[in-house]
Amino acid sequence: GEGKRFGANKLMADFGGNPLISHIINTAQNVFCSIVIVTRHKDVELLCKEMGVDVIYHGLPYRSDTVKLGLSHFGKNFDGYIFCQGDQPLLSEDTLYKMAEEFSKDKEKIVRLLHNNTPCSPVIFPQWAYDSLADLPQGKGGNVVVKSNADKVVYVNTPNIYETIDVDTKEDLQKLTEYINT
Repeated sequence: GEGKRFGANKLMADFGGNPLISHIINTAQNVFCSIVIVTRHKDVELLCKEMGVDVIYHGLPYRSDTVKLGLSHFGKNFDGYIFCQGDQPLLSEDTLYKMAEEFSKDKEKIVRLLHNNTPCSPVIFPQWAYDSLADLPQGKGGNVVVKSNADKVVYVNTPNIYETIDVDTKEDLQKLTEYINT
């Protein structure tokens, strides 16, 4: 995203003494064999390079472009692909491990995080969804694939709502900061 509601590049906003995006980068690196960050921000690109993380900078207009660029980085070389938001800093390693474990039970299923009966991010897509994701309608995200394959979705529940909160506004960031400081 462009961070319009936040009023600035939220991914570089301070969260616990580090840039907001560094939290999901560190979490994902501890769980998955390979990650790539797709960003519209040069300062995020620089941070990723400093952290030794693969990064794709793009100036394309749509969410679908972000998904397509991320997929093209990997090709069809993996059993599954997880899409995590850079502004969801309290997503835990434990939850990602649970999602990966659920996916490993049936690599034909889409695995989605759930809190209090509400589906949320992230989502793991199996390899069979690659072509559909690579051909998303302009401006759409992976939810198009989820909705058209509802019978193939399994959920992993998190009891912690804070894991599911993404930072869209400065108030969201303040709320999460207060939570981690309590």
